[in-house]
Amino acid sequence: MRSPHRLLALVASAVLLAACSGDEGDVDSVDLGDAAAPEQTDDAATSAAPSADATSAAPSADADGGTNADADGGTDADADGDGPAADDFVDTTAAVPGTWPVGDAGTVTFDVRDGGLVLLDVVVADGWDHVVEEEDPDELEVDFRRGGEAWDFEVELHDDGSRLEVDVHYDLRDADPGAYDLPDGGSFVFTSGDGVLTLTGVEAPAGWQVTDREEDGDEFSFTLTAGDRRVQVEVELDDGRVELEIDYRVIGPLPG
Repeated sequence: MRSPHRLLALVASAVLLAACSGDEGDVDSVDLGDAAAPEQTDDAATSAAPSADATSAAPSADADGGTNADADGGTDADADGDGPAADDFVDTTAAVPGTWPVGDAGTVTFDVRDGGLVLLDVVVADGWDHVVEEEDPDELEVDFRRGGEAWDFEVELHDDGSRLEVDVHYDLRDADPGAYDLPDGGSFVFTSGDGVLTLTGVEAPAGWQVTDREEDGDEFSFTLTAGDRRVQVEVELDDGRVELEIDYRVIGPLPG
């Protein structure tokens, strides 16, 4: 069995998706648990997914305390890994402004000022590309891409600016069947063969409920909910490849 490698980390005391691939019978795990920000890798071409590290994907500071922005408005981490430590990231169990790790792709920092959303910074990890899809007072969206992987970070203001929704979406093509961990100790397991995906089990952790479970031969989906948090899982066969999507959303009143 090959060594586990992390696919994504959402941040301290919230959401981490980690995966390992192997031969039939091995376990692929997706762990939405405690983690920090993504680690930069020296050779992005040979590393399928960098492991999480609290200090890696942070922007370098210039002489006046600002960050070094790249040409398209993002910032790239410097070789020394200078930047915010894990304690500087938000608690992603709540919908709050601040710095959000976006898997191993980078980080997004935003605030709410004068009743509107403000995009403050985007940090891009080595090997990833990004684009700011939306930058409006009521909606921000930053997308990250690397080969067959995609991360989409979106935040919206609702109810006349009184409620905040943060959505972090992960998409992986060519996913391996196996067992995947879910938040707070939950898990699901699926197999693939003869053009059929089979969801063999879903375990909901304490405080979470499984809803909207659907299975249809070449695809399945289900949702886990716990208070203001939701995790939605969709897996389907697409041109002979297994595509895995995991979406994490948290919504709540705007702090303060």
